[in-house]
Amino acid sequence: DGLKLAKEIAKIHYENKDVHLARDAMETAFRKYPSYVTPEDVNLMLEVLMHQQEYTKCIEILINHAGVQLLNKHVGEEEFHSRSLEEQLSQATECYVPADLLIDLHTKLTVSLIHVKAFEISAPLVEQLMTESVEEFGDLYLDIAEAYMDVDFHEAALQLLRPLINSDHYNVAAVWLQYGESLAAVDQMEEAAEAYNKVVRLAPQHAEARLTLSSILQSLGRLDEALLILNQESDFEPLDSQLLFQRCKILLDQNLVDEFINAAKLLFRRHFIHIRNRDEAEAMISNKKLSNKYEAIRELRRSKNESLEDNGPAYTGPDVSIEDQWELFTSVCNILHEKKRFEELERMTFTALGSKEFMKDKERAREVEFMCLLACIYNESSYFAYNIMRELVIKNPENVRCWNLLNLIISKADDFRHNRFLLRLTHKHPDLVALGLLNGHNCLVAGTYKYSLAEYTGAFKQDPSNPLIPLMLGLTFTHMACQKFSGKKHSLVVQACAFLNTYVEMRGECQESMYNLGRAMHQLNLLPQAIHYYKQALTCQPVESLEGGPMLDLSREIAFNLALIYQNSGSPDLARMYMYKYIQI
Repeated sequence: DGLKLAKEIAKIHYENKDVHLARDAMETAFRKYPSYVTPEDVNLMLEVLMHQQEYTKCIEILINHAGVQLLNKHVGEEEFHSRSLEEQLSQATECYVPADLLIDLHTKLTVSLIHVKAFEISAPLVEQLMTESVEEFGDLYLDIAEAYMDVDFHEAALQLLRPLINSDHYNVAAVWLQYGESLAAVDQMEEAAEAYNKVVRLAPQHAEARLTLSSILQSLGRLDEALLILNQESDFEPLDSQLLFQRCKILLDQNLVDEFINAAKLLFRRHFIHIRNRDEAEAMISNKKLSNKYEAIRELRRSKNESLEDNGPAYTGPDVSIEDQWELFTSVCNILHEKKRFEELERMTFTALGSKEFMKDKERAREVEFMCLLACIYNESSYFAYNIMRELVIKNPENVRCWNLLNLIISKADDFRHNRFLLRLTHKHPDLVALGLLNGHNCLVAGTYKYSLAEYTGAFKQDPSNPLIPLMLGLTFTHMACQKFSGKKHSLVVQACAFLNTYVEMRGECQESMYNLGRAMHQLNLLPQAIHYYKQALTCQPVESLEGGPMLDLSREIAFNLALIYQNSGSPDLARMYMYKYIQI
């Protein structure tokens, strides 16, 4: 009764997947009632132990309760059995099995011996099992084949799998899958491809088999077939993310750019937000929190009586890792940039702003925002670029690169929103040289020269080593001197020349500085001085470019200005000479 009760308790625990409790119950029963243990009890105990991968313990149970013996023909039986079980397993030359041992226990013994890598004594047991009918005992064939596969002995597994795939009852996708896996493991790739093809035909929705088959076909150089295997009809079936990702990789390797980009967009739609129009794009930039982005887009769609959800494809299977998706996303963006498809690049980066996967990581979120900024600059979307850049400047007011980028965007913008923004920012950061310079530029362009002088002078006091500031001061005084109703023109010209000479001293006599000095003299209508500085500029070497950048050669501009002066002064031959010598079309 005690054994029966323990067995019932063990069964309940085992069915509830409480394997440790089931084992404790069975071990207690085996210890207290060893003489009452039946083959059915042994079978249950073995199932529990095999679930825990305790294969040596399984063999011990079979020796103690099922009459199994390990033998060594070179050593006496008593001496051999006095050794530990591990030593017996490593030294045994034979495994004795009672003739009346249940076939299930026979199979579990064989599986256990294979897992402890006692291949020599397990081989005869396998041969004995293979004399049984495949149709009737195919599940036992499969158990042993799986054991061989677990210990990477795939050649032995193939001997058991071949009869199974040729049978009527076991000619199924699961068996063909294991057959293909073993063939691939022993490098029989052509046969493995055929096996996996069979799996795909029998189970078209088996994504893992299609992935493996695609990889095998790639290794065989059959790329077109590999792509065909990964093809999915989104209108008729949910898309498997892993298959789609693998397809993207093959298309990228084959340099099939358009197909690659389309497949990548399809993959990203699983978590990217679909932007329908310019208003939604602006909502993506204006709202910083991801939840606010979604809410703003829903409000826009409600106001236009549009459907709130996008009619995208359905997806199935495990998602691709974020690292792999990020690498794929950057590859797409790089290709779109190389192909100068800037409008697509802008849309791609904007949709990424709505990705719950990318934006929950702060570092990636910053990277996506910066990629949006670059896409807007390349696509000349100054309105969006300014909105993004404004936030970057507020967060990084000391960063010179941010100010350079803002200046680049402002120079291409069609509006003047930046004026008030810069003035507001001045109250928070009155000591920023870059901010003072930009405010000075705005005032200079607007024609309010006194305000620009005040800004440039403040910047010059803070950064007296920057040659750009005296240049701007000199140009401001030049503009003031050229005004129709300005007084004290002589004083203004003198001050302009003083600051311009300070600029030349700081910058050095080079093509750029001489050209700027010549332009100022030209604007003041001091033509002899302008000609002098222009000619001096032509004798200077062009300014050395930064690594990888274009060389700044101003000789064409200088020659054109000289030609204008000579032509207006009645010397067309000299003008023509400079045009022919320096300006070539």
